[in-house]
Amino acid sequence: MQIKKSLVHRQLIALKKRGHLSFKTINYLKQLNLGHDGEVSFANIFDSVMTDYCETIHDFRFILDGSERQIDTVAIFNDAILIFEIKNHQRNQVFHNGSFYSYKTKKEIKSPLHQINDTANKFSELLYSIDQRIPIHSYVVYINRNFQLYNLPLKEPIIMYSQLSNFLNDLKNQHTLVKPHVQMLKDQIIHLNDEIPRYCDVDYTFESLNKGIFCENDGSELISNGLEKYICGNCGTFYQQKDVVFQLVEDFRALFPNEKITLNKLYEFSGKKISHYKLQKVLNAYYEKVGVRRGAYYVDKEPHNDN
Repeated sequence: MQIKKSLVHRQLIALKKRGHLSFKTINYLKQLNLGHDGEVSFANIFDSVMTDYCETIHDFRFILDGSERQIDTVAIFNDAILIFEIKNHQRNQVFHNGSFYSYKTKKEIKSPLHQINDTANKFSELLYSIDQRIPIHSYVVYINRNFQLYNLPLKEPIIMYSQLSNFLNDLKNQHTLVKPHVQMLKDQIIHLNDEIPRYCDVDYTFESLNKGIFCENDGSELISNGLEKYICGNCGTFYQQKDVVFQLVEDFRALFPNEKITLNKLYEFSGKKISHYKLQKVLNAYYEKVGVRRGAYYVDKEPHNDN
């Protein structure tokens, strides 16, 4: 399941390989990684079970009254919509008198129930704007199988990992096979997807970054291992040349979203580790070239329409 990382997330991943993040920012990146992994895990489980009973939208973002809201998963059934907030916490918590607390420190934690209920109300307003009055039900899912939430009452719309399989089977029994009108509603909702561009709170310039090509697993530098292959000198992971260039392009885009992708910029960005010839070979094969000579730059190819 491909769920796109936010711009801030992608920037921090690229900066960790090429810069010097503070301890606080590295911890924030770890939380973003955990959250994204949890969303992907839930999406894979949910879609594998529920594909015939609903249409899903993962990582839906919308702006209402100048404020951005995000829903991890929107599941559209024939007669209802379910929205899910996914939590991938590692440290156990306690539920007491409607509030959440750290099991270890006893410190109160922001309530995911308040968060999802507020988002559900705003999402309902959004649907009203397209004349949809379909019922909305919201749930918080703790996807980490080792996480424990103590004192949880049965009435709360919270699903632990151990309960997820039974919850999905119950959903299947409660709903009929998805009908064509649901796809049309999904298309309407997707057209409302919107987000406010946000950038990471780290100062950097092109000159200040470490240049090179790096392993996606541990951030170590890659070493050429043949004509079109690279290997991580630390963990031994192999990479195809095209995949290294793809990641180089995506990191550059994340860090400099207003800059054009040019051959010379990528060559410098790679620390001159990939030759102009090799870069150009991949770029010409997988991207669209715009312009000629020094003014040339690359963009994504437009998808082909076979209809």
